[in-house]
Amino acid sequence: MKERILFVDEDESYLLAYQRSLAGVFEVVTATTGRAGLEKLAEESFRVVFVDSGMRRQSAADFVRRCAALRPRAVVVVVTTLRTLERALAAVNAAKVYRIVYKPLSIGALRETIRRCLLEGERLETERTLRDSTAKAAIESWLEFLRCRHPDAFRRSQKRQKRARLITRRHDLGRPEIVVAALLSEIGRLVEEPGDENAEAWNEWRAAELAEPGADLVETLPRFEATAKLIRYQAKYFDGSGPPDNLKSGPEIPRGARLLHILLAIEPLERHGLSPAEAFAKLRAERGRLDPRLLQACEIELTQNGGELVLGKELSVDPIELQSGDLVLVNVHSRPGSLLLASGVTLTPPMIESLRRQARLTGLRRAVFVERFSGPGLTPA
Repeated sequence: MKERILFVDEDESYLLAYQRSLAGVFEVVTATTGRAGLEKLAEESFRVVFVDSGMRRQSAADFVRRCAALRPRAVVVVVTTLRTLERALAAVNAAKVYRIVYKPLSIGALRETIRRCLLEGERLETERTLRDSTAKAAIESWLEFLRCRHPDAFRRSQKRQKRARLITRRHDLGRPEIVVAALLSEIGRLVEEPGDENAEAWNEWRAAELAEPGADLVETLPRFEATAKLIRYQAKYFDGSGPPDNLKSGPEIPRGARLLHILLAIEPLERHGLSPAEAFAKLRAERGRLDPRLLQACEIELTQNGGELVLGKELSVDPIELQSGDLVLVNVHSRPGSLLLASGVTLTPPMIESLRRQARLTGLRRAVFVERFSGPGLTPA
């Protein structure tokens, strides 16, 4: 399969020259305006994108910025002349550009540039895969440590994650880092000194105490800065009080952190025997502490069915008993030790069939621990 290259230039003679030079070697797609180029990027992916800095209808800087948003994995080259070099440099400052090349390009120089771009794309993809696998392995080891050393905290984090998933789905928050932050909200326990007599206590004071070390730990993972920020602000009150010690308040506090604070605040009240309705009434009475709109959204979602929390039933089942929509709560491993399913995955029929087939071939280390939702609209997204 030929690599796909996009050229964007208002001068059609250059586009025709590119097509002739690369015919039979690459799949060349051209666009005579930035808008047309962005439309093609929205429709299909390209390994390399060349854009001319001399376009009049749309600046190269604006184009590469939009290109990065549409296709962040594309390698971008800005084609320029000495006359339009300033515009090319503006494009470099606007988004990640691999290199600047000058018109006119010889056939050899053009092909060599594309070859180097493809190598750069492969390098970035390898680096990205390594970062993702490293982060995944780190989180799995952290959660396993939390499960063994602080089982109550692990169970709370699992429950908190399920609630966050439910609320973000129903209210179109659509931010995966909120659900991840809910799961990692007590991960700061990993860096605490052993033997603290308050280590297993759980209240808003402990949530505040764990916010900074937890955020610092999560921030060591590549591309988890947004998740770390939510954990750092998980105990920040809507009126601006609480950690971190800064002037942010109200909407300035990350929305995901405001939601996480509500989920953290309700748990001690439930543990002291208050019903969900009573717990939310108490939180509403403490004006200024929590985001009132998000508090109302949480109350609606978590006190349905006559005040019973809308959470699924936790089950330990054999693969043959799995159902579509089951939420995996604990990583599933084959008997030899390979990871088959990660926690947090919602099962689909193909996934269930694949797991059953793997169970027949190699066996599983243990039964599958899932949460099963029932009733209309309760299957997690």
